Amino acid sequence: MNRFFRSAFFPLIVIVLLVWLASQTLIPKSHHTRKGVTYSSLRGEIQQNPSQFKKIEFSPSKRAITATYAADKSTATVHYPTDQSSSISRSCCRSRTCPTTRRAPAASPGRR
Repeated sequence: MNRFFRSAFFPLIVIVLLVWLASQTLIPKSHHTRKGVTYSSLRGEIQQNPSQFKKIEFSPSKRAITATYAADKSTATVHYPTDQSSSISRSCCRSRTCPTTRRAPAASPGRR
């Protein structure tokens, strides 16, 4: 039993370490994301000072809003609860000078 651990356990540890190292190296991590931004706080920021945003992107398929700040180019992604919430946020952006884009919803595999 002791020989099994020596012969199989060491290569397993080496493989796990190599996978971890590869994931740390190859998978890009965005260091420019803002933490702790909620839907309501982002909506308030858009209403108060829309010029602080470089781009606001709506993704209906994910129910997500990704806002890129102009000052430091950091991003914040929030998810909205209903489709009506998205329309409220878009109407806030339309009434001000806020650059918005909208991603088309993902097509379902059954439809063409």
